[in-house]
Amino acid sequence: MSTNSLQRAQILAALQTTPLDRVRLMKTIFLLWHRSGQPETGPFTFEPYLYGPCAFDLYAALEDMERRGLIVQAPHAISRWAPYHLTEEGSKAAALNTDLDKAQRETIAEIASWTAAQSFRSLLDHVYREAPDYATQSILRQGR
Repeated sequence: MSTNSLQRAQILAALQTTPLDRVRLMKTIFLLWHRSGQPETGPFTFEPYLYGPCAFDLYAALEDMERRGLIVQAPHAISRWAPYHLTEEGSKAAALNTDLDKAQRETIAEIASWTAAQSFRSLLDHVYREAPDYATQSILRQGR
């Protein structure tokens, strides 16, 4: 399985659960990777950044999936805050997804549901507590 197909599989599984904006999607995928023991061969490469862990390759994957017609963003005054939704084609691809096993899909769904229910600040505070080494470049320090 290629890195790109695993990237798509994880994003599809998260968005099959609930629409997510870029921050919540990023933190969902990060928590999945972090809780999996931070495998070096993960589909995304995380580094500390302005709002904690960031994988710039996730942005490229989202752009690719938009071009392929798998996802869309709802209109929003600030585009990066707009949640991503699966299109009909994306829903079909998510349903046929064989790149993840049942346990992986369930874990992603659980994390995505949790991140969707968090405020921006509570989400970041939790991620900073769970992975303080990824909060070193943050412009929002925990507890402020």
